Amino acid sequence: MNQMTSRERLLAAINGNEVDRLPWSPLVDYYFISSLDKEKDIIEVSKDFEFDLMERHVPTFSDPIGASIGLEFKNGVEFKTERKGNKIINKYITPVGEITELKETTEVLKYGFTKEHYVKNIEDLKIYTYVLENLELKSLEKSFIKRDEAIGDNGLAVPSGPLTPLQQMLQFLVGIEKTIYMIMDNPDEVKAFMELSHEINKECYKILSKYPSELIIAYEDTSTTVLSPNMYKEYCQSYIDDYAEIVQSNNQKYITHMCGKLNALKEYLAEGKMNGIDSICPPQTGDIWIDDARKALGEDKLLIGGIEPAALERMSTSETEKYVIDVIEKMKPWKNFILSTGDATPHGTPPENLMKVIELVKKLT
Repeated sequence: MNQMTSRERLLAAINGNEVDRLPWSPLVDYYFISSLDKEKDIIEVSKDFEFDLMERHVPTFSDPIGASIGLEFKNGVEFKTERKGNKIINKYITPVGEITELKETTEVLKYGFTKEHYVKNIEDLKIYTYVLENLELKSLEKSFIKRDEAIGDNGLAVPSGPLTPLQQMLQFLVGIEKTIYMIMDNPDEVKAFMELSHEINKECYKILSKYPSELIIAYEDTSTTVLSPNMYKEYCQSYIDDYAEIVQSNNQKYITHMCGKLNALKEYLAEGKMNGIDSICPPQTGDIWIDDARKALGEDKLLIGGIEPAALERMSTSETEKYVIDVIEKMKPWKNFILSTGDATPHGTPPENLMKVIELVKKLT
């Protein structure tokens, strides 16, 4: 078989077709790049380390959580952001009240981690609901196409889809503890919010389904460390199925990024309508090896992952070789499989470990 470009190889794997060799596409972003001697664009980094680039989080639509690009509102809603030293303060100002998010940045975490969520109580959730009711969605298709063209044969720009309402609450809006209490104490208000958010999400996916892209990834970050199987079934499964149907109606693949502990969710993931799972992570960060995920989820789902990021960061080169050979051998014949890290490649991961992986992929597949 003739040698493929990275773009051709990834597209073939995504569509379940034959590839010239196993695709190797670690999830690389600023977290890892910031540890290099010289900060570079991710396209240049992919060339240096010879991996098949799937660039994540390329801007795709106006996102009221990300609150960075293309936000437009009506009926008196304003968004303001300011930086004070290592702090980022995001604020929504509305006729029904104000809500504020506080982030802190570090050299490694360029865009910050949340110190204070937008929603502290049920009244704040009502304010955020007003924000959503007055959000005017805006497509960023032109900027996406421009970035995809810049990547060219080196790989793919991958659109990011919105999360299920529960995951929005857990990760960004409310936080884990307060979300659980809010569901128990204010079930009607939370349900109304989720239904509104879900309808907006569906509109976002209709926008994304018009993009010239083979797949869309939603960063659910699913893990039984933050939700139970029953919570997943009640608050996530049917919503994910709805998004999958919208994306698939345009012959695109819908992939859910689930980088946590998934073993107790295998039954639901196997029956889910998503085309595949991204960032499947083995122990100890995750709790399922990629070959066990294949047995549980079936041959038809695209699986992306297989290498624990923390292990890749701490292992010696010889340990990396043994680890990766084991994954490659157990996943033969490599159909519907992209070898990757089970979430972001850590800051400080030894470059020689990344080079060892591509050496093995070329040699063994």
